[in-house]
Amino acid sequence: MKIWRISIRPTSLQLTPWQADTLFGTLCWAFRFRHGENELKNFLEPFLKGEPPFLISDGIPTGYFPAPLFVQLLRTRDCADVEGYRRQKQLKRVSFLPETEFTKACRGESIQVEEEGMNLIRPASQLHASINRLTGTTSSAMEDSGGNLFELHGWGTGHENQEISLYLADRTGDQVGVIFDLLRDIEATGFGKKKSSGMGAFKIQGEPETWEPPSLNGKANGFVSLSGFVPARNNPTNGFWQIQVKHGKLGEAYATGGFPFKYPWIVLQPGSCFYIEEAPGEIYGRMLCDISPEYPEVVQYAYAFPIPVIFPGEIIEKAS
Repeated sequence: MKIWRISIRPTSLQLTPWQADTLFGTLCWAFRFRHGENELKNFLEPFLKGEPPFLISDGIPTGYFPAPLFVQLLRTRDCADVEGYRRQKQLKRVSFLPETEFTKACRGESIQVEEEGMNLIRPASQLHASINRLTGTTSSAMEDSGGNLFELHGWGTGHENQEISLYLADRTGDQVGVIFDLLRDIEATGFGKKKSSGMGAFKIQGEPETWEPPSLNGKANGFVSLSGFVPARNNPTNGFWQIQVKHGKLGEAYATGGFPFKYPWIVLQPGSCFYIEEAPGEIYGRMLCDISPEYPEVVQYAYAFPIPVIFPGEIIEKAS
């Protein structure tokens, strides 16, 4: 299985997080616009059977990776004074590790955590003028509704020109071209909420490039996920994770009629890691069905993007 990295650069306010399930749904709409609904059903079939031809990660700041959650336990074991405790407590907020430190963490080695991993994604907002629904323009300051402003809340990167990396695990060897073409279609329209108003704009930076996960010399005994996911019934349960309750909304044509909201579901966030006593497999997680009360055909991508790790001995006791 070959892993590819595709880099993008946000060029406007982003209102929608680049999460794997949202990205997968957007790719499906792009596929449907290109090939039609019948071909989309064929595209989804292996995912529903538990044999996805590819896996995708969340959007991750380029040069960094989600910190495996067991790292927090390693970093708090040697606090000797109040100042050390305060620093370790602050560093628990670090969501991302530089690639070099991520590699060390995957190998079960001691790492150095820096505060720069705390502010790679930051809240952002943008002011807009209200539009008069009768005239289709902004209202004069002399009118009753004139001069009204509203604020859009979203996010941006913490550093200027910071890129976002998307990782694609091509399990069949013929998917990277297909997905890259679909991503170019999305580039032309924008990603997520209010893309018709210029939000969610981005530029693809070059061609896909291969990426190799850390080499562990066959000693892996667990995995860390680069995407949010929902475990399948037979997936491992010993590990460390954080959960998020998601309240999804349907996209494109399904967002404008009927009931556009999905049932809520619980997802394990990126950085969640599991101990399995052996080399991890390629597939964890699943697709969610019956997620929409209005459209029974809607499904939700909820596969993990597993990267092998070595759980240190002291952590294995806590994970079991």
